[in-house]
Amino acid sequence: MMDLAKDIKPISELKRDTSGIVGYVSKTKKPVLITQNGVSVAMVVNVEEYQNEKRKLHLLQALAKGEKDVREGKIIPLKTVLEDLQKWLKK
Repeated sequence: MMDLAKDIKPISELKRDTSGIVGYVSKTKKPVLITQNGVSVAMVVNVEEYQNEKRKLHLLQALAKGEKDVREGKIIPLKTVLEDLQKWLKK
């Protein structure tokens, strides 16, 4: 969760203390929101946390597609899947 006192910085502070902000993000793994003229313009995020969030998003998208396929009747019985898998594994 963002700490509004520590995790929102004006772009002028990013220019002045880039190393400090990057160090804070690396240490805490929390994103820092960058503002310009009081408007949110960018986020500085830890690479590992960013990759984790991308993986979560990808999984959620796959689940949503699966749910849509089920609603639309685009399903294959488990028995058929297992039989096809066995044939594929024997190749």
